[in-house]
Amino acid sequence: MRILLAGFAFALGVAGTEVPATAAQPVCLSTLPFQNVFVWFVDLQGGNQLRGTGVDLSGNRPQSVSVHVTGDTASVGFITYPAGAAVPVTGAGTIAISTGDGPGRCFSPDLASCGEFTFALIECPVSASAGAAAAEALTTARPAMGLSP
Repeated sequence: MRILLAGFAFALGVAGTEVPATAAQPVCLSTLPFQNVFVWFVDLQGGNQLRGTGVDLSGNRPQSVSVHVTGDTASVGFITYPAGAAVPVTGAGTIAISTGDGPGRCFSPDLASCGEFTFALIECPVSASAGAAAAEALTTARPAMGLSP
């Protein structure tokens, strides 16, 4: 939960001071029942709006991320860009900042490779990049968003 608060709340300036961009910590989320792991970096855009970029470690695909925080709820939207055999994916959901989890839904052109999932805050991989975490994620039997089953 502290990582989610650091990623979202510090970007909002909850501490009451300006936080330099270099202080931003990634927010890392799993997406069960999918194997996808998201690593998001977000920055304050004004008010309670955050925007950023990220990577879906299941395929090392770039992402665009938007966040709107109201109280304890972060409403999120993302776009995962296509790469290799994976099609583009859009998704949205809500994450309770106090617990680090919440419902989400993704959409892709083939529809079969998306659906409902649960966001869950996880510890970020050491490198917060594709490395070993992606290799491990891809060895699971779970489907990946944007890849036909």
